[in-house]
Amino acid sequence: MRFLTLEMIKRQCRIELDDSEEDESLTFYGKAAEAVVVNHLNRPLYVEAVPENESSGLVMSDDIRMAMLLLVSDFYENRGHAPGSAPHKLPFVARQLLAPYRIIAI
Repeated sequence: MRFLTLEMIKRQCRIELDDSEEDESLTFYGKAAEAVVVNHLNRPLYVEAVPENESSGLVMSDDIRMAMLLLVSDFYENRGHAPGSAPHKLPFVARQLLAPYRIIAI
């Protein structure tokens, strides 16, 4: 994970920091959330600065990070999602946080 720490994820999911039982799953959810957000935005994210040759790049902001954390907690709380049920959508609040940054392909 580049944008989320395990500590951030544990705090979001209300898991004690010294509880390591689910670290592997939480790390997996964090990586998945980062990928979902980057795909949804249709643009690469960077930690500190966008390279000069990257016209559509974006530096990570707190609201984008919050959208990722909302996704992680959604993944964590709904990991027993039943196969064959309605497709899972990006949570409304996460979509709202990401909307100003999204590039919509035409």
